[in-house]
Amino acid sequence: MPTPPGWWRVEVADRGIGVPEEERTRIFAPFHRAPAAEGFPGTGLGLAVCRRIVALHGGELGVEPNPGGGSVFWFTVAAAPVAAAAGPELQAADRS
Repeated sequence: MPTPPGWWRVEVADRGIGVPEEERTRIFAPFHRAPAAEGFPGTGLGLAVCRRIVALHGGELGVEPNPGGGSVFWFTVAAAPVAAAAGPELQAADRS
């Protein structure tokens, strides 16, 4: 996937259990864990927190299969600072 000008794409690849195609959007929801993750530690919050942080910076977060097994997690972020958009997810203290 090409990255638009002025944006960076950061990728982290692993050779773990992978993420089934039907779970690739759901794993970013709070407390959701793919059935294949049963038996592995975790609460299902890590990717949801990452998604929120990346979104607050105006970027995107996703996952793709890693050729040969595992997953490639990626996120985009602006190469230059972007003003945070005020919204209900920001506390009053964050706006001052």
